[in-house]
Amino acid sequence: MSCRNGRRPSSPDVWQRATLKEAWARHRSHGGGSMAVWGPGEIATIEFGEGPGERDAPVTAAELQGSLRRVTGLEVVVEHVETGIRYGDNTRHAETYRKGRVLLAGDAAHVHSPIGGQGLNLGLQDAVNLGWKLGLVVRGAAPESLLDSYTAERHPVADTVLRNVRAQVALMRPGAQVDALREVLGEVLELPEAWRYFAGMMTGTAVDYAPGRPFVGGFAPELELLGGEGSQGLAGRMRDGRGLVVELVKPDEGPGAVGDAVAGYRGRVGFAWARAGSGLEDVSGLLVRPDGYVAWAGGRDGLADALTTWFGPPE
Repeated sequence: MSCRNGRRPSSPDVWQRATLKEAWARHRSHGGGSMAVWGPGEIATIEFGEGPGERDAPVTAAELQGSLRRVTGLEVVVEHVETGIRYGDNTRHAETYRKGRVLLAGDAAHVHSPIGGQGLNLGLQDAVNLGWKLGLVVRGAAPESLLDSYTAERHPVADTVLRNVRAQVALMRPGAQVDALREVLGEVLELPEAWRYFAGMMTGTAVDYAPGRPFVGGFAPELELLGGEGSQGLAGRMRDGRGLVVELVKPDEGPGAVGDAVAGYRGRVGFAWARAGSGLEDVSGLLVRPDGYVAWAGGRDGLADALTTWFGPPE
């Protein structure tokens, strides 16, 4: 697959945006590719076949014009390109994200077509997942083995994203078979459960580091905190970069003893109370990691071990 993204001065006699927007639907398979108008004077073409050629060479007006004509079948004239880039659907994935003191994240760990924009979220979550773990290890608060969880958690997530991007590229290919597949998939996406599945997959909010464990491994639910070290929403409370133990109390009960477990972690883990929300009635507490994922959920049992696993031994 070869993609070209160009920006040129928006001149009506050179660029007929309305006509080309119609060409997106009319000529998706005409020239074996696709075209999109992203804004005034900014367009992208996608062609299937040979790769993007010399990626670092400047994208010329003639090159973009030729690609537009092949894709749309229209005699478009491009006189000037201000800036342009080209890329392909090259997909690569490092076997591991850590070797000794060398750690990979983002594009250094995985590359793929930017179609769909999933790479931005993927790279950011890599960085956040690694950042708090690396900080604890460098400070000597947690053992170096904590860094091994970085590859273990993030590598499968990238595998899924690379698979998703390949599927998206396949759905953009020309041909009657792909047209039929797009139509069927469009019907499937009308189902609420399917829409939620694909939305969670595309946004990264469905990431689960502990499949099969209730409440553990996914993003923490948003909770209104009642006390502890400040009363505010969970997201706001997590801004200090520490973990957080949240004791969930029922409306007719007061705080229990869950907070006692964080006594030796004051510089690494905070504590707060919250009302048990829907679905959490049987859970006494949560341990939320600095990246927003739940590391432990339950009663008092197991919390001390979870704190040691993710934040090192107590002081």
